[in-house]
Amino acid sequence: MEANSLREEELIVFGEHNVRAEGLTIGRLVAHFDWTDYFAAVGIIGTYPAILYTHEEADVLYESVTALLGGWIAAADPTIDFSLLFEDGADGKPVGDLEIVLTTQWNDADAAPSRLSMYRLGCRLLKACAAWLAEQEAYGSRVVCDEKEISRQPSGEGLRLTGRWTLRVEESEA
Repeated sequence: MEANSLREEELIVFGEHNVRAEGLTIGRLVAHFDWTDYFAAVGIIGTYPAILYTHEEADVLYESVTALLGGWIAAADPTIDFSLLFEDGADGKPVGDLEIVLTTQWNDADAAPSRLSMYRLGCRLLKACAAWLAEQEAYGSRVVCDEKEISRQPSGEGLRLTGRWTLRVEESEA
């Protein structure tokens, strides 16, 4: 099965929520992963992809992260659930309230090298999901994601992160 195709368990519905998805795999999100932001979060400053050619540690970390993401995609873990509700904002433009939950059996003890933090990766995957949804919901407009918070909840084994964003239409594309 192609990485970007839907698994049978994935469910995206329209209705009471403008969009809701359960059990989404991360394959579709990898293209929206902000590598420049990820490298900055671990203390490696530079712009992706140029940083891979100018910073050896970035190249090694990139290889480790892409291998881990590939394994996650193959294992269909972690999964993403999200709920997106749009309302009319004060200016008459739609404003969305987005909640994304990432659940995985993995935790920081499963990660190597030391800069490869499951929490950091999970946060970047949540941001990638928000960027993907903003792109999907644009309909010819520029949709901006404003992060409200990302929280970590105890989940027994593994990691559970919940992110909240506001999606707002900034301008229409001509």
